[in-house]
Amino acid sequence: MTLPHQSSGYYSGIDGLRAVAVLAVVIFHLNAHWLPGGFVGVDVFFVISGFVVSLSLVGMRFTGFSQLLTYFYARRLLRIAPALIVCLLLVTLLCCMFIPKAWLSQANSRTGLAAFFGVSNFVLAASANDYFSPRSEFNPFTHTWSLAVEEQFYLVFPVLIFGWLRVAQNGKQSLRKVAGAALLLLALASLALCAWWSVSQPTLAFYMLPARFWELAGGVGLVFTMGWWQPRLQALALPITRAASAALLLALALGLVFAKDTAFPFPWAVLPALATMGLLCLLVAQPRSMAAQWLSVAPMRHVGRISYSLYLWHWPVFVLFRWTVGLEAVQYQVAAVVMAWVFSELSFRWVEQPARKSAPLAAWSRARVVGLGLGAVSVSCAVSLLMFANQNQLSLSVTRDVNTWNPESNIQLPASAPKGADCEVSARADTSAQSEGVVQLLMPSNCKGRAADIGSSTSTSTSTSSTSTTPRRMFVAGDSHAWAYTAMLRLYAQQSGTEIHLITRGGCPFFNLRRLNNAESAFCGDFTVRALRVIAAQAQPGDVLFLPTLRLVRLRDQWGEVQKTAASASGGITAEDRSAAVSEAIAALEPLAKRGVMVVFEAPKPIFKSPAFRCSDWFNASNPACSAGLTIGRSELEAMRSPSQTAMRAVVQQLPQASVWDPTPVLCPEATCSTQRDGQPLFFDGDHISGYGNAFLLPDFAKFIAGVTTGR
Repeated sequence: MTLPHQSSGYYSGIDGLRAVAVLAVVIFHLNAHWLPGGFVGVDVFFVISGFVVSLSLVGMRFTGFSQLLTYFYARRLLRIAPALIVCLLLVTLLCCMFIPKAWLSQANSRTGLAAFFGVSNFVLAASANDYFSPRSEFNPFTHTWSLAVEEQFYLVFPVLIFGWLRVAQNGKQSLRKVAGAALLLLALASLALCAWWSVSQPTLAFYMLPARFWELAGGVGLVFTMGWWQPRLQALALPITRAASAALLLALALGLVFAKDTAFPFPWAVLPALATMGLLCLLVAQPRSMAAQWLSVAPMRHVGRISYSLYLWHWPVFVLFRWTVGLEAVQYQVAAVVMAWVFSELSFRWVEQPARKSAPLAAWSRARVVGLGLGAVSVSCAVSLLMFANQNQLSLSVTRDVNTWNPESNIQLPASAPKGADCEVSARADTSAQSEGVVQLLMPSNCKGRAADIGSSTSTSTSTSSTSTTPRRMFVAGDSHAWAYTAMLRLYAQQSGTEIHLITRGGCPFFNLRRLNNAESAFCGDFTVRALRVIAAQAQPGDVLFLPTLRLVRLRDQWGEVQKTAASASGGITAEDRSAAVSEAIAALEPLAKRGVMVVFEAPKPIFKSPAFRCSDWFNASNPACSAGLTIGRSELEAMRSPSQTAMRAVVQQLPQASVWDPTPVLCPEATCSTQRDGQPLFFDGDHISGYGNAFLLPDFAKFIAGVTTGR
């Protein structure tokens, strides 16, 4: 098939404008304080993309829509796919090698796989992580959201451009106006939706095409109306073009400096988008204008030419630095920029350019090129999926030992440990429980021993004791710290034959006795109410209600950021707050206690100032997030624990059969508490117990429950 004639127009200033956009993004990602609005560089890219892609089709004639489709998609695939595939595959490998599995990295693999097919923005939006959240900053594939938006735009673009090209070829001005009006209406509708979502659904407004369509359409609209504005701008006097250049560059600079993520993309994306549209008009109509001269200098042109590869590579390089040595120190910032630049140059010279200028590919039919491109994307995605599936084998991190590190692992007790009931335990979700949280049932079956043996120090399978030391059923409710006991609870069910109902909701305190349950959010308060309703409907006399939750002020999150409220042991919690929380707990739990349900609170465990899983490898131990170390003095810990223990005593005194299990003496028997014992991790991060820690605590937990059950 003979290819249509392609316009050969090249405007060097557009490459310079690309350079401004990509450098702004790179600076913002390196240190947001240096250029607070640098993220609007992506908005500049959107407008440029709509303009350049449309301009490349001006003057072409297609015999039909199918010819346009194959030509357009072959061109887009050759432009986007090769560099993207290479980047995604290599970053996947590095991700598997250096990034541990954790909540902080939970969305990484899904985002990376979705990026192959241009839908990573859906994954990021569904993960409820906005672009400025910690999980996004530690996801090496976050930046692909903008490529996804463009690729989704390309699904509708051929329809828009084909209609306009046909109108232009037929010379029917009335139809051309209709095409322009349709594009304008779609753009205005998108802008209105952007304004609405920026307030009501900011995550959707940021990531999704409907709220970004207007920016890409702005670039397309410039091409549609070029016959009107180009001759008028060409006729402008030099002083006017100078003033226009200065005004437009200033407007763009204002957006890059002052844009606020709290009001984005509307209204803060509007000014830089309009400024970009104005600059594009000047660069085309007045190639000798001041703006064109400034943007056309050789270094800017070169940065613009490699801008796609630089955009692809800078972000994963920065993220990998965050996960390993850190990105705070100047020497590491310089190293990260140099590394990103090297990868970009290599990608541009050895991947981008050869694919676009390949003589064999140019000789192929466009449909065949499209098929090759889609096949390459599919195969590469499968390879990436295979790497993620085998991350434990590829990882260089000690956390690859999942059973030792993961709180919900299948860690086993040593062979010398008492067998107890020795049951098989199946885990399943209880979808019938309306708790607003996750309800997991740990169901023992095929028990070989006796449940009464669980609290013993030695195996006594022949015991004739008629007194059961284990409850028939245990309910466990709380936040992520309740979930972090999954491995211990599974082992307990295995040894005791106790049926366990685990009800959790991350981030929602469950009678932490610091503040009311709904202090975090109304949703958390509702979770507590619903969870207690589920428990009350099933609990019987003699059952145990175990309430583990974070009862101290967290010192570090997984991303290492010190919380403002952790400035003191009290964390800003007043005596009135604790008194109200104590009263709330008594009122809510008293009906269950009077029914004969034994309520067991968990006393606060040790907490640490660094996350263990990020600070235990040779390549991340020196990270600034680890500078506070993986130990804490027992005296400092006890000072933090004291108010919580006082509050628990107040509750226990007024609740029949209530008690407190304290894991701290087992986890920290000495003057200094550590995240490790004998080279094994007791904690996963700064306060969640590890898989090994679960097994380590089981004997003490089982002994305590045995005492509660028998009244000892």
